[in-house]
Amino acid sequence: MFTMALSYWLLQKRYTRPEIMSLVPLVFGVAIASIGEVEFHMLGFMLTVLVCFLSSLKSVLTSKFLSNSYRLHPLDLLRRMSLYAFFLLLPLVWIIERPHMLDEWKGNGDPFSYFVLLVSGFMAFALNISNFETTKKTSALTVTVAGNVKHILTIVLSIVIFKNPISSTNFLGSVVAIG
Repeated sequence: MFTMALSYWLLQKRYTRPEIMSLVPLVFGVAIASIGEVEFHMLGFMLTVLVCFLSSLKSVLTSKFLSNSYRLHPLDLLRRMSLYAFFLLLPLVWIIERPHMLDEWKGNGDPFSYFVLLVSGFMAFALNISNFETTKKTSALTVTVAGNVKHILTIVLSIVIFKNPISSTNFLGSVVAIG
């Protein structure tokens, strides 16, 4: 819903009634899947809503910069966004990761961790480029819906692979959202 509202506001994108109604099962399914969550916390909920808003904003702005009059190349957009992301995340990295980074710099780190960090960086790069290309060819709403389905499928796979317990109501909500 954030993506639709932001697309309307920033891109002047209008949605038809069938497009809006097609999202109802997804929203309804996620709501059902969340019923009875024992670890609910208001701060966590508020942060989740904030993340949903920011994710939608990123998708809509990506769509604007890739397909409207700007028509940036995905690599150029990534280059421009990366600098801002670096400076936004730097204080968090300094606060949270500083003790681990100091151990690494003193030579106490595992060489394999450098390999994992390199592969992780490459995968993040590839994910962003594929996300930008998909947004360019479809829409911000399509990418957002696909992201939500990915999250639900991740939950379902965690149930299948790791045998995480789930209630029948949560399972029904997942099925409705995926459907």
